[in-house]
Amino acid sequence: MSEFDELLIIDDGSEDMNVDELRRIRSIDSRINLISRPHLGLVHALNFGIREATNELIARADVDDLYDPNRIVKQGSYLVKNPEVSAIFSDYRIINRLGRNLGTIPSAVSPELTKFSLINHQRTPHPSVMFRKSAVTDVGGYSLNAYPAEDLDLWMRLAENSMIASIPETLLIYLKNDKGITALNNSGMISKTQELRMTLIRNIDLERVLHEAETSLKNYETLNLADFRKILFFRDLITYISLSSNQVSIKRLKDLMKLSSHAKPNLIPGIIKLGWEKQIRKRQISY
Repeated sequence: MSEFDELLIIDDGSEDMNVDELRRIRSIDSRINLISRPHLGLVHALNFGIREATNELIARADVDDLYDPNRIVKQGSYLVKNPEVSAIFSDYRIINRLGRNLGTIPSAVSPELTKFSLINHQRTPHPSVMFRKSAVTDVGGYSLNAYPAEDLDLWMRLAENSMIASIPETLLIYLKNDKGITALNNSGMISKTQELRMTLIRNIDLERVLHEAETSLKNYETLNLADFRKILFFRDLITYISLSSNQVSIKRLKDLMKLSSHAKPNLIPGIIKLGWEKQIRKRQISY
């Protein structure tokens, strides 16, 4: 598989993009296709880009982020080998505008836990995804009504119709930009994300999640950032318990506690234990 077959650049009426420089680069490589159009907004630009793409596999990228040179090959190879998966993400490292490292966020890896991790959706970053054009088209593409959480909304619909997964490698270096779309729409993002999160929680099959967790938590031992992956899974679990309207049985609570044995006690922050104890105190527990 070649590194890429086409580089599609959508200029959505940008006022700060150096279009002349992009045109110069395009003249060097025939695979680069620059399309300038009037400004219609991010969601329109995303759906337009999908329609214009000539390849079934599409890798999303933002102009100010950095990527592992092998990102396209690794994600493309994964999707070719796993036809049941419609979208693949990766671990990512965050930097600020000065290049300072702000930490690495590990992914959930398996399809079931990647879907579950949408509860705290920072683990499936938009610019890390490669997806199948046909799968995204089949679920209606990005929704304007979901903006500015249009990515989370799409991942949820893909996860319901197929599978989504993650590669446990850092393939994205994400620039934290205080002037970016995410930062400028923070209040709207929080509100829409919470709305989508509650929809996701109502449709979670906790039995399947816990069954998958037994295997995945063991497999994490062979991966980098193993302890952090486990901690983030328990954070997702606490979020589910905290926000779910379903009663949590004593038996189920014991099962959740058993899962925590997969991590060394000193690796689980005290907030996890306190979180469960708080749920026991404040909620009606059914027998």
